[in-house]
Amino acid sequence: MSSLAVICFLWCDGSRDYRPKHVDVLASMVRRHLPVPHEFVCFTDQSGFSADVRALPLPDAAHAAARMATPEGEKFPSSYRRLWLFSREATEIADRVLLLDIDCVIPRDLSPLLEVDADFVGWRPNYAWGTERRFGGGTWLLRTGTHPEVWDDFGEDGIKAARAAGFRGSDQAWISHKLAAVAPAWPRSAGIYQSQDMRASGYRALPADARIVHFNGHPKAWELAGRIEWIRRHWQ
Repeated sequence: MSSLAVICFLWCDGSRDYRPKHVDVLASMVRRHLPVPHEFVCFTDQSGFSADVRALPLPDAAHAAARMATPEGEKFPSSYRRLWLFSREATEIADRVLLLDIDCVIPRDLSPLLEVDADFVGWRPNYAWGTERRFGGGTWLLRTGTHPEVWDDFGEDGIKAARAAGFRGSDQAWISHKLAAVAPAWPRSAGIYQSQDMRASGYRALPADARIVHFNGHPKAWELAGRIEWIRRHWQ
């Protein structure tokens, strides 16, 4: 049986205020909603996590990528460090990795997302930011050791090329530039949403098929939990 790691990255650069307690809640949601054997891993330089979280230091090469600025500006996170998961060295973590943003809510079983037999599976958000062909950065599934070109070819020239091709963001722009035309995406029926999909209802209308809801941008799930029942019930 192949090994699986669910992975997030925690850092503080001033663009977002994430804490170990937010990672602990994410790990708790994954534990409840992913019945297949897995390990929850957080790459971080912080401490103070629950026993459900395996905290690992960021590799030096990923630190170097993290120092590259996103063309979106200082108010947006530079997430290039996450591209290290495409390196050949990342095969030491697990056979497959499921990347998750810290600021998501998981209300249903995640295991159907693992059923797609592909080296990489991306998520196409309902709301386009830049070209509609893009992959979102908040969730993707990778068989480690495959598509090493995503890591090997990355650099300042790649950042410019992805931008010129109409892709927005940092790591998601580069992943989209390299893979969006050749790799599969989960279908809409997979139930991956972002908070913008329910903004019109004041975030109160959770789709019945939702497996993951990403709260990229503002407000965050933990800021809404006090007044939105479904967030309060699931974000714990």
